[in-house]
Amino acid sequence: KLIRRNEIISIIRQSIGDSTITDIKTKATGQVASFSEKTLQRELVALVHDGVLKKTGEKRWSRYSLK
Repeated sequence: KLIRRNEIISIIRQSIGDSTITDIKTKATGQVASFSEKTLQRELVALVHDGVLKKTGEKRWSRYSLK
């Protein structure tokens, strides 16, 4: 679980500004590359809940950035 969280955080950190689920999925090379978008979304929601990421927008327009 920690490895995939670190991969997601790393991808968002490399992006200037914020990232969408599609941005993250496209840039993923490790475990995250094999995730469905729904699984990735659940992981992002957990990272927001834990205070690691912040989310702006709703539904298809959701964007994630480091807090």
